[in-house]
Amino acid sequence: MKTIVVPLDLTPESERAVAVAVPLARRWKADLVFATATTVPDPAGLDLDDLRRRSGADTARVEVVYGDDVEATIADLVDAAPDPVICMASHGRSSYSRAIVGSVTEHLLERVHCPMLLVGPHSEPALLTQTHRLLTCLDQSASSEAILEPSTAWARELGLELWLAEVFHPRDVDSREAPYRFLDTIVARLRPEFPDVRACVSWNTETALEIVHLARSLSVSLISVGTHGLDGLERFAFGSVAMGVVHSAPCPVLVIGPAARAGRPDMAAGA
Repeated sequence: MKTIVVPLDLTPESERAVAVAVPLARRWKADLVFATATTVPDPAGLDLDDLRRRSGADTARVEVVYGDDVEATIADLVDAAPDPVICMASHGRSSYSRAIVGSVTEHLLERVHCPMLLVGPHSEPALLTQTHRLLTCLDQSASSEAILEPSTAWARELGLELWLAEVFHPRDVDSREAPYRFLDTIVARLRPEFPDVRACVSWNTETALEIVHLARSLSVSLISVGTHGLDGLERFAFGSVAMGVVHSAPCPVLVIGPAARAGRPDMAAGA
């Protein structure tokens, strides 16, 4: 990761992401960008300069982007950055999909070709540098398996012990017969590089809450989940799991959306 982009709306809630992004940028020697989007020219950049000083991120670049489409302006900024990741905060409002500017988070997940590190209202930013486990949540779908590559990359970069988890519905009778069948194949694939990789399974009607429970039980410092990028009720169901985890998680959550799984167009063209 060469660039960490932190979208901000200049509220205390959005600034929680800064506490996560600054130490990560130092560890990775990555460029740090504080960005805010606005529809009219204003002196917001001055506030970002003040935040840069208060957070000890003197070398962070400040970007004030203008445009009627907030998601598009942020996405353009991210797409222009080398090897980017977005780090942003969720306000924890009543709707899981609400983040710093309305539903910007979910729209960005559909548009940006990079992972998003989301900091929820119950997240302890220091956990990312103090504890050493990453919990990756899988569900046997093709899109779910696609999050393994970015998850293992983060585990490698941060020196995190890798845990894999799958949550079944209590009425899933088949899962009772061989609950580890799927995860065991993934463990076998990863073990040459991650000899301490472990797997756990659980049953709960509330997938997001069960993932959060596992994260607390294992004292993880990072959770990784994917979204399926579907439409209608299916999109709501899968999206609400990811954002539900963000809403209640005790640590930052790495969310890999459909665009990130597809990869950047320029990289795909050069492949």
